[in-house]
Amino acid sequence: MAADQWPSTADSRAAVAQYVVDELGTDPLGPFFLDALCVGKIPMSAENGMITLGNRAMLDLTFPVALLDQADIRKVLRQHEPTDLDEARLVRFVLHCIARRLDIPVAASFVRAQHLARPSSTLCLKLWKECAYLHVSPEPVAEAMLCGRPDLIEVVQRFYGEWLRACRSPAAISDVLVFLTSTAWKLESTSTSLRIVVDIIRTAQIAARPVVPYNPEACDIVVDNRSGVVVSRRDKALMALLLVCGPSAEHFKNHVAVFAGARVEFPDAFSERAKGLSALDELPVRPG
Repeated sequence: MAADQWPSTADSRAAVAQYVVDELGTDPLGPFFLDALCVGKIPMSAENGMITLGNRAMLDLTFPVALLDQADIRKVLRQHEPTDLDEARLVRFVLHCIARRLDIPVAASFVRAQHLARPSSTLCLKLWKECAYLHVSPEPVAEAMLCGRPDLIEVVQRFYGEWLRACRSPAAISDVLVFLTSTAWKLESTSTSLRIVVDIIRTAQIAARPVVPYNPEACDIVVDNRSGVVVSRRDKALMALLLVCGPSAEHFKNHVAVFAGARVEFPDAFSERAKGLSALDELPVRPG
């Protein structure tokens, strides 16, 4: 998403936000700020070395063109930028403005409230999408934490946190866990893989109910293609997270087809992403 944002670089977004909030005294937490920007198309004009965003009668967002990146300046001077900006292009700029006043966790709460107050706003929706994972874990992770055991909840939180720090995409993590919980795991009775799964079932006190008569379509775990068990979605999500992130991850990647397939199907979840891909990477940890 960063490629379509305006201003086009993190440094210029930070510089314009600093000027608008600190020099102009604009309150990014007040109602007029988002009211002026959540209008679909936002008028933009340039005159005498200054750029004005939005309707000055509602909110004066006027700043020196020199704060922009050189490429943006050339586009403005040559009028290659449209006279109207789509509100979705200002997501990262608005986050910079909010982060001038609030630290990131509080800013995420503020963004959530604005999304609820303006459910039809594309800008507020995209702001919330950038921050949502700070408040809400992906559904399979949240399900795994319903196990009711503090020791397992701590493990789930730690594994999810480590995975998130590496791939930086809660959506990718969710895709993998949904895939693993909705697909049968086919194991052999003499395999190390089955022994590991049985150990987890016993240690985590997971209720595994045999499927009788045997029906492979109804099984969560299939053994030798002739018997199987069913477990709850919560427990399967818990086991999936433990087997993807725990000490047996390498073994399952190499020896269990569904786990190997998840890595092929969702490569983003298993590759370390560079900083800067998330909008929050641009923001200071503390405001100001």
